[in-house]
Amino acid sequence: MRKRAFFLALLAVLVWACSCSMAEEAVPVRFRIDGTQTVNAWEDGAGTAHVFLPSFAAEGAVTALLPEGVEASVGGVPLASGMDCGVFEPDREYDLTCSQGSARKIIFHSSAAVAALFVNTGAEEMARVNADKNYETAAAVSLYDADGALVYARPSGCRIGGRGSSTWLKNKKPYNLKLDRAEGLLGMGAAKKWSLLANAFDETNLRNKVILDFAREIAPYCGFAPACAFVELYLNGDYQGLYLLCQSVKDTASAFVKPSDKDCYEIELMMPGKLDPDGDAVSLNPAMSAEIKAPSDCTSEQKAQVQHMVEAISMWIGADGDEMPGIRPDVESWARKMLIEIVFENYDSPNASQFFWGSLRDGTVFAGPCWDYDLSMGIYYTDWSTPHAIMAFKDWNLGADVSWYHGAWGKPAIRDRVLALYRDEYHGKLVELVEKRIPGEAGLIAAAARSDRIRWPEYRQRHDSFDRAVAELTAFMRERIRFLDALWIDGRAYHIVTMRLPNTRMLHCYVPDGESCRELPEPWEVSMPGEGMDGVTVWYRQDNDAPFDPDTEITEDLSLYAVMPGA
Repeated sequence: MRKRAFFLALLAVLVWACSCSMAEEAVPVRFRIDGTQTVNAWEDGAGTAHVFLPSFAAEGAVTALLPEGVEASVGGVPLASGMDCGVFEPDREYDLTCSQGSARKIIFHSSAAVAALFVNTGAEEMARVNADKNYETAAAVSLYDADGALVYARPSGCRIGGRGSSTWLKNKKPYNLKLDRAEGLLGMGAAKKWSLLANAFDETNLRNKVILDFAREIAPYCGFAPACAFVELYLNGDYQGLYLLCQSVKDTASAFVKPSDKDCYEIELMMPGKLDPDGDAVSLNPAMSAEIKAPSDCTSEQKAQVQHMVEAISMWIGADGDEMPGIRPDVESWARKMLIEIVFENYDSPNASQFFWGSLRDGTVFAGPCWDYDLSMGIYYTDWSTPHAIMAFKDWNLGADVSWYHGAWGKPAIRDRVLALYRDEYHGKLVELVEKRIPGEAGLIAAAARSDRIRWPEYRQRHDSFDRAVAELTAFMRERIRFLDALWIDGRAYHIVTMRLPNTRMLHCYVPDGESCRELPEPWEVSMPGEGMDGVTVWYRQDNDAPFDPDTEITEDLSLYAVMPGA
């Protein structure tokens, strides 16, 4: 059955490859899985056609249509529509010759252990979605589990649209999927709105999945993190790669924030450039704002109430001691959420995708839900990453200390709870996560992840294989755990080396007392593209303006700065 499925898929690719010479109009590949779903081939630009089959295709019926008048052979074997061609193997490159084009190569890729999501719209409509994040269109949706069981099907009533901010700028787009009514998918709780995360920053595709799973296990309340599952996405038959299907934050938060409850509030901390232009927000400083997620459709009075609450939280963050009149922070959720951000070294933790909620009436402040971890565990926007830092405490505003988590760390009740949780609960779970669960999850998605690497080669340039990317992830987390153990359990003395960049960003690294800090990057390595820092290799000491010597023994906290050429 497996060989027959590959052969039938091969015939479908032939339709496309034989008719798609550089000088001729392409004939789309069409072959069907399960009698209904259409899958197309994708050409890599180097003359090779790739067919990405879902994990269940080798076990189910696959049919193809070959246009009349086409003659072709693969590996010297003449082909005909409907012909059994079990001699062709997956993941092997074959020569293709045909009567309507020049010779090409063909490779089939078969997935394993991952569900398949088929979303069908009009071709022009999907093009509009990809061109405009705010546009959405009607869609037919079919979801198959990894074994090929059809677990959800709607020929109408669903909609698909764009989502994200920096991730939306990638060619591999993230999407929102809206069902006609709330449904539980792939064993997850019922939700009407689902997010399809593309994970374009993450060569492993694992970071969001393993962190959200971990967060649900240590959750202080229901809805602390959305459920999620891997799927391979096909849009109008075109393979889009490996995605993470998640309950939306809104549906996750519906467990505790009701749209009709005007006493309930929810905010999201984020950089001003990422704010919804049609939403309501409270500016905290030039680097961070609080967007109001609930109450929905705020009246001016409600916005004023939420603004007062946000300002009160900010005052509490900057004040000494645990207490602040009118504010009742939930210590357990703050401590557990802070640990998620710190342990997994979330780059965005100070000022992006950070949710808080509570009651306007009684002043409660809960941290969560958890969201957005593609830039974590060693992935930053720059080429430099270190397990010896706490990104949740970093400063984007030249000393203004914008991080709420850094301020909360100064509260004895929260800090003591964080340290106790790490020692008594998180540490053992983290070791198990790194040594067993991450490798296990990687094994399940390995075939799909390799197909994703082929489909989107521009995002998979740091490592030459999926396995190497996973190995770096696990190595980072092993060293991360060693660092936090030394800092929080063993009580080893560390000093902070802070690096200030001309664009107001501040990076830092923890260095053991008396040791040198040769791992620091050069300024050009951590500057943003186009900032004019190319070739800058020197850090200067803030205390004496002298160039920093990497062999300096660090015996106290130290601040460094970089200078733009010509400044």
